[in-house]
Amino acid sequence: MSTPTRPAPRAVALVLDGHSRAAAETVLALPRDVEVHVSAASDDCLCFASPRVAQRLRQPADPAEFLVWLQQLDAQHGYALIVPVTETSLIALKSHAVPAALRAKAVIGDEASIDVALSKDHTVRVAEGLGIRVPKGRLVTDAAAVTTAASFPAVVKPVHSKVRIDGHLRTIEARICADEQARQAAFREMLPHTPVVEQEYFAGRGVGVEALFEHGEPRWVFAHERLHEMPLTGGASTYRRAIEPPAAVREAALALLRHLRWHGVAMVEFKVSPDGQDYRLIEINPRLWGSLPLAVGAGVNFPLGLLRLATGTPVGPQPRPTRCRYMRHVSNDVRWFVQSWKRRHDPLLVKRLDAGDFLGLLRPLWGAERWDLFRWNDRTLWWAATRDLFQGITNRLNRWRAGRAARANWSRLAPDWRAGRIERVLVLCYGNICRSPVVGLMLADALPGVQVRSAGMHPKTGRTSPAAWAETVRDTLSVDLADHRSQQAGEADMAWAQLVIAMDTENWEAIERTFPTHLPRVTLLSAMAEQGGGSEVPDPYNKPGPEMRAIAETIRRCVSRAIGAFPLRPGSPG
Repeated sequence: MSTPTRPAPRAVALVLDGHSRAAAETVLALPRDVEVHVSAASDDCLCFASPRVAQRLRQPADPAEFLVWLQQLDAQHGYALIVPVTETSLIALKSHAVPAALRAKAVIGDEASIDVALSKDHTVRVAEGLGIRVPKGRLVTDAAAVTTAASFPAVVKPVHSKVRIDGHLRTIEARICADEQARQAAFREMLPHTPVVEQEYFAGRGVGVEALFEHGEPRWVFAHERLHEMPLTGGASTYRRAIEPPAAVREAALALLRHLRWHGVAMVEFKVSPDGQDYRLIEINPRLWGSLPLAVGAGVNFPLGLLRLATGTPVGPQPRPTRCRYMRHVSNDVRWFVQSWKRRHDPLLVKRLDAGDFLGLLRPLWGAERWDLFRWNDRTLWWAATRDLFQGITNRLNRWRAGRAARANWSRLAPDWRAGRIERVLVLCYGNICRSPVVGLMLADALPGVQVRSAGMHPKTGRTSPAAWAETVRDTLSVDLADHRSQQAGEADMAWAQLVIAMDTENWEAIERTFPTHLPRVTLLSAMAEQGGGSEVPDPYNKPGPEMRAIAETIRRCVSRAIGAFPLRPGSPG
């Protein structure tokens, strides 16, 4: 009697950085007989919604902790494939100090090659040496080297898109600057954290050449054109189509990756002139990309190719394309339509809204178009991703409603404010550690005849302000938060106040839920500043330095206008 053979164990794949849409597409694209584990830095992870995910893991943010954690996981599960979806995990894995077996499972190449791809300046210099057309530009490493631009528009981009700011890995986006003011602002934001490349502006359509390489040799090559981009002046695609790229563009991409002896996946990005006769290299994306769903939908399954490389299985010839030639990121493309209409007169728009964009909405009817993350046999990820669209619409309606109510309240309260009859003011935000104490101290300093308190909705009291925010407002607003400790707003505080000033619509809604009878005395700081109900003072908590400074300036502007409407009394600073 023969002994029954045991089935071979299932291959197990780990998809890192599960918050990204490329990770979600990877989960859907891997074969059904592969057990998929996903890790993310927080529980608010898109991929966790998929029933395909067998294990949902918390990914450490610290690079050293991440590597120890990953090696322990690999020892436990024996992963066949590890997918570093974003630069966060790629940067942690690229070092030669990482065990070779782990790097092989991640299907990544030489550290020096990855470093070239991660640096826009190094990429341009290598490309120039290969005769590839690149934008004219210069490297700026110091604010003193910033001179006046020769012409506009000008492109200002960080050498490294991912930089560590305040202990967190942050993304800094390139800027297309229409004037000197925008250009100088871009330098001020970027230079404290990374060298900057300033380049000529090359008008053209965005084209990406995507490739799977095996130790310096291309195995699969695919290309797409960006039809709709966000931001509108150039960025990630919200709608794209599969194309056969101009021969010069395809050869430039392959020559660059061959020179780097690339291993794994990459997308080389270009701007191509409208007639297709000229181009400029933009950058190398050294990991899976946001437009991955189009390649998979068209039959070129890059995650499957990675699995074959990781397991030593022959990759095989490039798959034949399917009928699907278009792919749409539904929620972001709705935003593209709205923004394109609002900014239809902007001379820097890459693409202008026309009748063809509306006719294109019919392509799914004959199978030429699909939607990112949508599968008939697994619609959970698409619904989870599309919820953001409906949540955004709901939030916008709530902001409009709260702004309208705040303006109405302020119209009724403003005469008493201007006449000096309001003498008790409560300033409120969520935590009472960032915005409300700053506004409260500024109002108290400017209006000594008015009693000003600040409070929040957070139940924990006695908290100090974050050090980075305290430093920002000390330097920009001359406000000292050293002695401030948070307080929770109560019924007595609300009853005491003749005027309650909230910072944003979330604060408004919290007051509406908790203290509905006091809502007629509540307004927004932006309404007092006559900036319109749609303007808010954003929460600076855990934001990078440039955003904190921008929020501090918003507070300065709003408080100044609010104080300007108040009659200065004897003893008030004038």
